[in-house]
Amino acid sequence: MGDAGSSGSGGSPAPTMAVGGSGSGEPGGSSLKEQFTAFSKFGDATSDGKQITLSNADKWMKQAHVIDGKKITTTDTSITFKKLFK
Repeated sequence: MGDAGSSGSGGSPAPTMAVGGSGSGEPGGSSLKEQFTAFSKFGDATSDGKQITLSNADKWMKQAHVIDGKKITTTDTSITFKKLFK
């Protein structure tokens, strides 16, 4: 099951969510802003940490055990993400 937010060969950029403010740290940092920034920059050297892709948001939610693959899946997050950010 692939992440719908990842930019594939379709040519369009992956949709993103944004947050105000800035922070620093590694995934798993203490504050929500620090965690958001760390996961938004993960694997993207050009990211400013203010927007997060669906793929990175899914990684964050999996690490936090929000996405369990049974009750909440990456398909669920993809559908919700697309509804919110049309």
